[in-house]
Parts: sequence; C-alpha cells; structure tokens
Amino acid sequence: MTEAEIHIDYLDPDGFKRTHSVRSEIEAEDFLSDLQESIDVVTKDGFFLVMEETQYVFIPPGQVLRITFSLINEEEGS
Repeated sequence: MTEAEIHIDYLDPDGFKRTHSVRSEIEAEDFLSDLQESIDVVTKDGFFLVMEETQYVFIPPGQVLRITFSLINEEEGS
C-alpha cells in the first residue's frame, strides 16, 4: 500500500503558525500529477481546514506558508 502524507503550514486568524496534515492512499505512479494538482488547488484557491455539517473553516491561499509531501510505501506484513 502506498500513502501520501501532506502537511500544510498556514497562519491562523491570530497570526500563529499551524500545520494541517492529511494522509490518504494513492497510486504511486500518479503521485507527481496528484502532487501538482494539490499544490495548484491550495495555492490558488486555499483549503478547508474543517468542513462539517455545522462548521466550515476556510484558510485563504494568502495564509498558506508551505506544503510538504511524504510518499509512504508500506508492504503488507512489515
């Protein structure tokens, strides 16, 4: 199984640096195109930190400081 771990450093409304992390399964051969698409979306459109039925928290693209990615390849039984 291959997973991508994405960390988005951003400034909260009070100006403090925070990090939002997401981890999901991906196809290893699609990693580069998925990576580019994620960077484009976050840096141009921002991202939703929380998206629930009663609460929505949006981080605008101007508040994003850095995006880092890790490709994690885990084999069954290891």
